[in-house]
Amino acid sequence: MINNAARRRSSLAALYVSGALALGTLVLSGAQSAHAFPAFAMKEHKPCGYCHINPRGGGKRNANGQWYQKHNFTFAGTGYTRAAAAKAAGVPIADVPVAPGEATTASKPGTKSTAGVPKKSMTTKRGVGQKPNASHKN
Repeated sequence: MINNAARRRSSLAALYVSGALALGTLVLSGAQSAHAFPAFAMKEHKPCGYCHINPRGGGKRNANGQWYQKHNFTFAGTGYTRAAAAKAAGVPIADVPVAPGEATTASKPGTKSTAGVPKKSMTTKRGVGQKPNASHKN
């Protein structure tokens, strides 16, 4: 009779321990509840790394991902800019990813962005800063 009671207690203790381990695993896995959904990447035409620290997606979100989550998983109509996402996340704008083909400098509406376009040289045939000579013909 004593052996049966001891076995029952040890079985019950093992059940509690395994239940606690299972619950702990569930709770800890829930802490990383941010998931990358290819549907979001396709919807927004952005790579997973646009919203996630890991370029392959999943896990912790960067400033863009935090903005996206906070605004019901959309950028449209939310006033999103890289600067706004950086400010909301409290990070420098340099830490906010840029999607391929996305402009990194702001320009006035209706003007062409000159980012990456070299400035025209001020050199002329006569040289920089030289006044034209009346006797000099082109």
